[in-house]
Amino acid sequence: MFYNLYNNLRASGFDKNKSLELSYMLFYDANEDWHKGMSFGDLTRSLYTAYMTSYTSTYNEKNLLNAMSDVGVSPEVQYKIYSKAGFVSRLKVVYYDYDGNFHEEFTPQVPVGQTAWVNVPMYASESVSISAQIDYYGFKDYHLL
Repeated sequence: MFYNLYNNLRASGFDKNKSLELSYMLFYDANEDWHKGMSFGDLTRSLYTAYMTSYTSTYNEKNLLNAMSDVGVSPEVQYKIYSKAGFVSRLKVVYYDYDGNFHEEFTPQVPVGQTAWVNVPMYASESVSISAQIDYYGFKDYHLL
């Protein structure tokens, strides 16, 4: 797993030394074998920042996603939905992943007065569409993002 992580980081555009450093820190910290005053979140922030800027940088998005997956970092954003309008609500998320595959996901239906969370994958985030769906004689879409 360590070498898989290293190879993914190298392929994504990190130089040899940075790839070794991040691989060592991320892999051993993720397995709770190595701690030097840095949290796992601090260490993975470098990867996430590189991922978020991969559209305009030299980093390869697919390899960065593989590297993040290796250490259990989920490239997702959480959205919170609170149903207060008097109708059952849910979120609909439509996006394309980095392989060009179309995805349409729905949160569980949220009863009135309840709160729910939805994880939105950040793959090809430029094409993500999020809609609130309110059950008013059938679900109707209200575009949010």
